Amino acid sequence: MSGRSRFTLRAVGREAQLLLVGIPVLLWTLIPIYHLLIFAISERDTATKGYLWPPSPTLQNFDIVLQQKHYFLSHFWLQLGNSLFIAVAAGAITLFVATFAAFSISRLKLRGGRTVMNLALFTYFIPAAFLAVPMYKTMSNYGLLNSRWSLILAMVTIASPYCIWVLKQASDKLPWNWTRPRASTARRRCSCSVSSMCR
Repeated sequence: MSGRSRFTLRAVGREAQLLLVGIPVLLWTLIPIYHLLIFAISERDTATKGYLWPPSPTLQNFDIVLQQKHYFLSHFWLQLGNSLFIAVAAGAITLFVATFAAFSISRLKLRGGRTVMNLALFTYFIPAAFLAVPMYKTMSNYGLLNSRWSLILAMVTIASPYCIWVLKQASDKLPWNWTRPRASTARRRCSCSVSSMCR
């Protein structure tokens, strides 16, 4: 009984620790969403009054945004389309580049691979303001100024080092037999073909 009670007490202690961490994280995540909802359905006069729930909820704000009825929103759909295109393109290119770079550093055991990883992370110590002028000059040389691709490439440049580092840790945990059976099969085929030729 004492062993079981210790086990249950240990399990309860772990659950309590998880709850102590999980509840603040849940509140930290949900409170901003709650505030966004309150502002979205509140009238202009009551949005900043501090109500936990607006006295007269309305969907007029959504109508103003979707119909572009405010002068700040005259290009809302164009801006939203640009944002979606830039986000998807930057994410896809970053994932493509980082996946191949991380897997090659992890599996091929390149000489200086660890140094490349450290240098990639070291770029985050450089303030972004220092990169503005070189990036502007580079985009100007390639004729990409005032285009969405200039922003996409800049975002890929900034995001790739961290993505390579994260995916390298994940690549290290992949089983080696996922990549080696093909090599062993190729060796067997070569040996079989050589032996058949010798006969």
